[in-house]
Formats: sequence, C-alpha cells, structure tokens
Amino acid sequence: MADKEQQHIIPKTFLRRFEIPDFQSPNHVWCYNFEDKYTNKPKAKGVDSSIFKIKHFYTIHESSDKLQLENFFAEKVEPEYEKIYNEIKEENEISELIRIRIIEWIFYTNQRTDYLREQIKNTYEKLSEFIERFESNKKGIEFSKGEFDHKISSESKRVAKDIHLNTILDNETYSRLFTSYYDNLVVKNWTILKSNPDNPFIANDNPGFSINATKFYDKKPFHPTIHLNHPAFNYLVISPQYCLYMEPFKNNVPVKINALNMKIEYKTIANELINYINWGTYLTAKKYIISNKYNSIERWI
Repeated sequence: MADKEQQHIIPKTFLRRFEIPDFQSPNHVWCYNFEDKYTNKPKAKGVDSSIFKIKHFYTIHESSDKLQLENFFAEKVEPEYEKIYNEIKEENEISELIRIRIIEWIFYTNQRTDYLREQIKNTYEKLSEFIERFESNKKGIEFSKGEFDHKISSESKRVAKDIHLNTILDNETYSRLFTSYYDNLVVKNWTILKSNPDNPFIANDNPGFSINATKFYDKKPFHPTIHLNHPAFNYLVISPQYCLYMEPFKNNVPVKINALNMKIEYKTIANELINYINWGTYLTAKKYIISNKYNSIERWI
C-alpha cells in the first residue's frame, strides 16, 4: 500500500518512451525542473523519480477503496498507451479501435494533470474572494486580503481535489465530458508528424496544447490544453518520434470523412516545425519538460 502513496501524474509507460538511449543507468530521462532553485541544467531522472509523482494525488481518503482511481489509471488506462504506440510505430493504417483509444488517452491525460487541479483551485479562490469582498462591503467591514489568503489556502486545495476527483468518478459527468472530447476530436483531420533522431519531440507534465489562433501574440501563442472547439489546431506528443496533429478539415472534404475513417498520413517534418512544436511543449509545461536527448532540452532553458 505504501508504494502507492506516491502517484504518477504522467504515466510511467509514457515516460519510458523518452528514456535516454545507452545511458549509464537504465530507465532515465533528461528532465528540466522549472522549480529547481539549485541548477538551470537538465538532470537525468529515473522514471520512478519523485519529481514525476505527487503524494496521494488520486487517493480518495473517505472511500473504502481509497486507491480506486490510482489502480484504474495504472491497470486500465496506462496499458492502452503501449497499444497506441505499437500500432503507430508500424506506420501502417491505424485501426478504428486504436483511433478511439487515442481519444480516450487524450481525455484521461487531460483530466488527470496537476495543471487542471491548479486551474480548479485558482477558480475557486477567485470566486471565494469575490463573495468575501461582496459580503464585507455589504456589512461595512474592511476586506483583509492577507487574512483571506491565509484562510483559503488549505481549503482551496481540499476543494480543488474533491472537484477534480469527483469529476472523474461521477458517471454522468464522465460520460458528458468524454462525449464532448469524442464529438470534437473525431471531426478533426489527423496527421502523424515525425521528427528525426537528432531533433526529437520533447514532452512535459501537461500533455497536449493548441495554437492560440484567435488572439495570437508573442507572449502567449499557445493554450496549455487540447481545445475542443471547431477552429482549434491541436498537438499531442506521443513519443520522441511521433506527434499527433489535429486540425479542422478543409471545406471541400466530404462530411462523411472523419478521424475514424480517414487515411491518416505520416509526415516527416522539417526542423523548423519540430522546434515550433517543442516551443509549444516548453511554454505549456507546468513543472518540467523531458527528453531522451540532452540538447533538445538545453536549447529552451
């Protein structure tokens, strides 16, 4: 039981695809931690390192089956990644079942991140502060930002975790969310982009991002999540070699064509586009970026 207290936020099976080849220690990836105050260099980290885990992140303390979510991800979701990767690497026609599994993988990787929980926490704190300010003003009392921040700190973490986990556990909410992912991603034109061994794709702790096409400006050119609206252009790094690109279909494509029945092309892309995707991965990370190649990380820090 104790070994499951520390829980992977990014699946271990995914991390293993980024292992350093021919490294002195097996099962290591190059990792740059934005929160490390002692170095500005990438470090080799084992895929079981604590940096890739958060204690009791999925644990439901009030439940008789406290580890049901941790076990679900480990036993039901994470093995699907290997099936996805193994079919993609053959570079043949991708089966309809695996295409559906890819949508499921996107859904679960988006729903289980620390980034999402942080967003829930921030939203709760802003809403609570608004209500507190309103009540103080109505009562004619001065609002104390310092006192409020002290009071809300632990409460917002607890509430964010409850909302986050209950969203995944509630069947009705799960069904509605997954249907939204499925309906929006299946009407995209999918392409598998290929890097090259000297310039691989990097990954982060917040998988998948979209281009900020509606309000493009240099300081925030990417959304740190897969967007589900029709105009969205989405990228999902699958491994150092492969990245799934999802874009709107052209106007002249027949309506009956979708991501489940289209011919998915594999495209080897130029370094400029690889660098653009890696830039997006770097900018949308929460805590760290990883790679199987030291120089692929070093250039961004």
